Order: sequence, then structure tokens, then C-alpha cells
Amino acid sequence: MRGLILFLACLWLAACQGATSHCGSTRFAFPERQLTAPDLSEVQPPNPGDVAPALARQLEQQWQDFASREDIADLGIAVVGPEGFWASPENEATPRFYWASVGKLFTSVVLQQLVQEGHLSLDEALVRWYPQLPDADRITVNALLSHRSGFASHSEFEAFRDRDTPVTPEEVVEFLGDRPLLFCPGTDWYYSNSGYLLLGRIIEAITGRDYVDNIRTRIAEPIDTPSIEALPQGARPADVALMANADGTKTMAPGDPFSAGNIVATPTDMLRFFVAVLQGRLTGGAALSSMTADLYPMFDAGLFYGEGIMVYELPDDLWVGHSGGTPGTRAIIAYSFARKTYLAVALTGSGSAESVSNRIFQLLAHP
Repeated sequence: MRGLILFLACLWLAACQGATSHCGSTRFAFPERQLTAPDLSEVQPPNPGDVAPALARQLEQQWQDFASREDIADLGIAVVGPEGFWASPENEATPRFYWASVGKLFTSVVLQQLVQEGHLSLDEALVRWYPQLPDADRITVNALLSHRSGFASHSEFEAFRDRDTPVTPEEVVEFLGDRPLLFCPGTDWYYSNSGYLLLGRIIEAITGRDYVDNIRTRIAEPIDTPSIEALPQGARPADVALMANADGTKTMAPGDPFSAGNIVATPTDMLRFFVAVLQGRLTGGAALSSMTADLYPMFDAGLFYGEGIMVYELPDDLWVGHSGGTPGTRAIIAYSFARKTYLAVALTGSGSAESVSNRIFQLLAHP
């Protein structure tokens, strides 16, 4: 018995020190719980005109009703579909919002572009860039994009959450190197902001330019969305709506998450970005198919994750897009297959961007 205890103790110590993995080549993609990938070829191009005046009045009234709630400090909405385009009035002083993890879709788009340019493969192993990390020869770029790497998320640890300074990507690499994986790569799903910080550094290593510059030159400028900006860590632009915590606690700077979600923009430009993504203007059709080819169940029923994109299974609809949230702000971009409509919602406070979106989609179905 004593020998068995010593043997198990040695195994535990070796795992904690990042020893060679014994995971083997096992892969498991939750086939019994998978959602059939939505056919993005069915996504309709939007009507570029404005919505009818009567519908515009209804949308503005709905926006005012939500904006007057105690759990919402500021709210921005932009929507475009068969009925045309509508956006809520902008606050002239702070027209831009922080979009939190919606920014992960930007990271995914840039990586898909690099794949198309022949700079890497999504099946390429992490060992090319981070040989010091556990199971780096088994963790692929795809596994990082789809949160199947087994890496923990540094943002869930108080030592990182309660800091007054940003957590640098280098600190995240050290954090990941000091911890055993949560599971063998590819065998489970776990939302990891840490994995997306690695993806940002991979983008920089391949392009020779910083992540902020890649977002500007590869996304914002080509589709003429000047308000879209990836912020450097620590940045708090004056024209971005302040994140509002009901309890008055501090909020992080919107640039701090780096490539895990550092995008600020107006709702209208975020809407234009998402239309460009789903219409194939930023990546080709093969990339779009790849992003939703394998969908993994998330933490809430009806939510599934692909490669930097989410699918929402509702009783009467199917959405594709991405949500974001952190203390003081909530956001979502989504396309409704039932309504054939694109939407971008961001708010400061503790309200639900998904609830706002659902109400807007319902209003468009029954104006």
C-alpha cells in the first residue's frame, strides 16, 4: 500500500511540474450532444436601405424602454435585415462600446486569413511556438480556437482578477506552463481566455506585426469601419462608454484581455463587421464552413461553440454569432436564421444583451 501511495504521489507531482503527458491520441467530440452545423450559405444579404418610419419608431421605443431600466446604464443597438437598417441614437461623447469576448471572433477571422495565405494550418501543433507548454505537440490551433486545448483560464483566478495592472501574455504563458491540463487535448471543452491570448501571440509571430495593427489593417480598414479598434492593454479611450458595476467595484480596462477580447466599436460598425464575416468578404467560404463544422456544447443549454463563433439553439430560431460579458458590460452580435436579420447589441451595466436581442428579433417578426 505504501508503495502505491508513493507511486501515485510521484504521478501527481510530475503532472504538476508539466511532465510528459500520457494522454495518447484519444479524441472525443461529444457526438451524441453535437448540434448539426448551420448552413451559412443560407445567410441572406441585408437590405441596405433604412427601415420604414413606423418600424423605426417601434424600434426606438423599444430601445428607450430597455435603456430606462435600472440594470442598464447605456445601450447601443444596430440591426439590418429584410426590412432595412436601423440603429439607436449615439451618445456623442461616448459612441463606442466595449465588446468583451465578441472580440474572439476577430482573432478567429485573422487566423482564418493566415490559413488562406498559407502561413499555418489549423491542425498545426502549438509546439511550433510554445514548446515549453504541456502537451504542446498535441494541442492544435483549432483546439485553442474551439476551447478544447485543456488549458485553464487565468481570468478565473483571483490572483489575476484582482490586480490593478494588466495580465501580460507572457505571464499567461508562465501560468499555463506551471499547471497541468484540465483534460487531455481534444477530449473535452472548457472556455479558456488563456488559449486566446496564445492565439494573439501566434498572429504576431506569423505576421511580424502587433495584434492591434493586424485588426486595423486586416479588418477595420478593408471594410471601412473606422470606429473598430483593438486596444492595447491598459487603454481606456474617452469615447468608450464606461463599464458600470451596480456595486461600484472597479472594472478592468477594455484593452486588458488582449486577443481574448479587446475590441471597441460603435454598434453600427460591429454590425458591418459581422455582415462582412457572414457574407465572406473577410474570409472565403471554406473558412466559414470550418468555423461552424464542429460545434461543442457550452456551459448553458442550447449554446454551442465552433472556431471563435457561437451557435444559439432557441425554441423557434437559430442564431449564429458571439456573446461577450465582463463586470460592467454585456454585448452580442448575432444573425437570426428565422428573421434573416443581423444584430449588434452592447450595454453597460448588468442587463442581458441576449434578452435585448431576442426582443428586437421578435419585434421584427411582428412589427
